[in-house]
Amino acid sequence: MDGTRRSNRGIRAESRESDMRRKLLNLSGVTKVERHQAVTAASEAISASGGWIIDHTLFSNIMATIRFALPVEEQEALKERLKAGGIGLEADASGDSKQQGTDRSLPSAEIVGSLTITFIHNDPDLLIEVPAIPG
Repeated sequence: MDGTRRSNRGIRAESRESDMRRKLLNLSGVTKVERHQAVTAASEAISASGGWIIDHTLFSNIMATIRFALPVEEQEALKERLKAGGIGLEADASGDSKQQGTDRSLPSAEIVGSLTITFIHNDPDLLIEVPAIPG
């Protein structure tokens, strides 16, 4: 039984080391595309790259942040798909994957990333009325 504990600890230690090697890919972009279309384009680009959306946050009609995961080898394809969808990535987002903290040498590695989209428009802030709570 003592040997089992040691091997489980070893597995947990390896898991922590692999989690520590996983870095975030932070992408930031701007668009003049209508916000619903831009979010749809981002979602489709992530899916087409073999990834999936983990979470998202909308900040009125000004900005959206999408957290995602995808295979490391698909990050350049994702950037191209985002550009094709009308989302212009900032210059530092198109840097080398090593600079972004990703190790492509890991076999079948995933990368967790964040995409922040700022919407350029002349519309007023989106106001959402919160209903009063009875009582």
